[in-house]
Amino acid sequence: MIKLIAGDGEAPTFGLVLALEELGLDYALSRIDLAQFEQWDAAHRALSPTGASPVLLADGHIMDHALLALFYLAEAHPGMGLMPDDPVERYRVQAETAIMTRQMAGSLNMIGWAQSLPAEQRADYFARLGARPDRPKISGWSAVWRDAVPEERRLEDARAKVVSGMDHIAALIGSRDWLIGARMTLADIVGFSLVRLAAELIPDCSALSGSSPLADWFARVAARQPVRHATARLEQEGIAQIFCPPAIQ
Repeated sequence: MIKLIAGDGEAPTFGLVLALEELGLDYALSRIDLAQFEQWDAAHRALSPTGASPVLLADGHIMDHALLALFYLAEAHPGMGLMPDDPVERYRVQAETAIMTRQMAGSLNMIGWAQSLPAEQRADYFARLGARPDRPKISGWSAVWRDAVPEERRLEDARAKVVSGMDHIAALIGSRDWLIGARMTLADIVGFSLVRLAAELIPDCSALSGSSPLADWFARVAARQPVRHATARLEQEGIAQIFCPPAIQ
């Protein structure tokens, strides 16, 4: 039995659930409470020493890197076509999923974190986080840059990165039905998971309004039965809500 352990409905969680649904695999889904730091409890750290979420358990293996876990699922079921047979297209799927994730995932988490809780509850979270001796530590230039930039500017920059990422996806689509090759691949799963979250967090973004290659592609993926099943499954397990605190403070 495949098991997926996740903390919230952010893009990597949705991507893994969608891949499992696209592959028609049986899987169990369970939730950890990120707000109560269950990702650092002993039971979860036995699976992921860094407290990662989501974590995929499959074929006796533990995978706590969401993007690589997606590649595993596709490689373990080659007949389903989520990774192309052509080696050049396979490279492009891997490259583009990495680019989209790097461009959008962290920024979406930042926007989601700011929108999921009011300021006083975010302050309470950080107070409780600071009291935990087992929390990950941030240091070096990243810590200096984080402290030097006001939250409003960070949110503006995050939104700009998300919009730029959506422009990149639109350019990939061009006049085709799918991002890479002639059929749906992991690139579409990753891209859709990111754009789906962007549409929820930035509803006034014009990239999906009207008729455009990006909007048509998004509607095409959204209409698939596995997408509806993935959405319902996450809602059923209480994992659909967005709670995206910064991973390290």
